Amino acid sequence: MKGILFRPEMIRAIIEGKKIQTRRVIKPQPIPFHPKNYPWKTWYDFGSSKPSLRGCLTLEEIPKHARYQVGEVVYIKEAWAVRNDGKQIMTKRVFEGITQALDLREFAKERNMPFPEIKFKSPLFMPESVAELFIKITDIRAERLRLPLSPEELKLEGGEVALSILEKINGLWVFVYSFKKAEK
Repeated sequence: MKGILFRPEMIRAIIEGKKIQTRRVIKPQPIPFHPKNYPWKTWYDFGSSKPSLRGCLTLEEIPKHARYQVGEVVYIKEAWAVRNDGKQIMTKRVFEGITQALDLREFAKERNMPFPEIKFKSPLFMPESVAELFIKITDIRAERLRLPLSPEELKLEGGEVALSILEKINGLWVFVYSFKKAEK
């Protein structure tokens, strides 16, 4: 199973059901190409020095080469940790939620007790076995990102909190993945 990275605020939006779409930059970026014998249709070349129909794709064909495909279940990568005894595994999101809900830091501070510092590992290296959150890809399309998004599109991306991320990839070709929460 493949994993996918999201920022913590985007993970919260997914959990709350506010984010059901994400955009990922296409690498390498496609270059529009209009061959002489097909002037009515735009083809896309992926980085060759002399574009030709060989190796070019139509806009409809590009999603077939996406990292994730429709129907695929993908796990969400998060910061995670293992206890010193190696038994209990917990994501940073869950640890912070428990700590905040039970007010454990204040409890320890009031009693001059040490509060355990846990070293969380990078989400980049989170194994599937640790994953708690999963999404199922329901649709894919390729498009050039052009801001501003419509209010409906922005809502699918998780709302205003997604704008800072989208601004960084504005103007680039992206895969637009629609998804829903899923079980492993």
